[in-house]
Amino acid sequence: MRTGITDRVRSLRLSGKSIDEICEIVNYSRHEVLRICRKSGMGVTDEEKQTARDRVNKGLTHTEEWAKQYIFEKSEGRLKYLSGYTNMDSRVFVKCTKCGYEQQKAFCTFRTTEHVLCNACRYNPYAEMKREQRIKEKEDKKKLMEIKKETQRLIKAGSGKQLSMCFCECGELRDPRYKQCHKCIKAASNKRNELKRHRKVSNAMVDKDITLARLFQKDHGFCYICGERCDWNDKTEINGTIICGNQYPSIDHVIPLAKGGLHSWKNVKLAHRICNSLKSDKVV
Repeated sequence: MRTGITDRVRSLRLSGKSIDEICEIVNYSRHEVLRICRKSGMGVTDEEKQTARDRVNKGLTHTEEWAKQYIFEKSEGRLKYLSGYTNMDSRVFVKCTKCGYEQQKAFCTFRTTEHVLCNACRYNPYAEMKREQRIKEKEDKKKLMEIKKETQRLIKAGSGKQLSMCFCECGELRDPRYKQCHKCIKAASNKRNELKRHRKVSNAMVDKDITLARLFQKDHGFCYICGERCDWNDKTEINGTIICGNQYPSIDHVIPLAKGGLHSWKNVKLAHRICNSLKSDKVV
């Protein structure tokens, strides 16, 4: 069956049919047809590429009403279209439905970015959801710790030897099944991951004196991605855990470590926590 489809696609391509026409005839996805054509040395021609590029640039199949609906759906109701759409390369004016701030964005941003945010409030429902999830996990750990303490109190009344086996070297209570507490296990894991990341970079140069406070003073407190000032006070403390907000400063590598960047003063810049997260491993 597979061989028959491959031969049919090749024969149609040799007869001068385009990729879209072949997809309609054989009822196969564009990805599969392209794979078969490229494997046979009959991929997309320069003329077909130029035709598709012109169709996208001129926006022949899209109207301003379509752009309005597309922006609203892509931003999940956070941004409302105002004006400015002419084609796929145009810059449009949008309005935030939460704070009412009017701003200008490139239309290609909505096509290439998964979550488009407002430049003023930077509201991100996914970050809020993750924050609530972390708070719930902390509360569950606290309840589990109380149960363990009560269990250890009962063990202490019966045998002191068993009690000494339930404490870590740092003095924290631990699960009897493990040699360390969850904090020491996490710290050791982070240390191993850091060493692995630096080993991937050949002749890696690491400046160990890089700190967030020194970088904040060096860049005068401004985010190099959006140009706005970072806020040291954008954080809250819940049950001894510090949760940083979107405007809190962070250390960002201009060339990411995953792509060969170095942890040196020449490669680090100050950025908002949310800007750093959205940038991910891209090179700005």
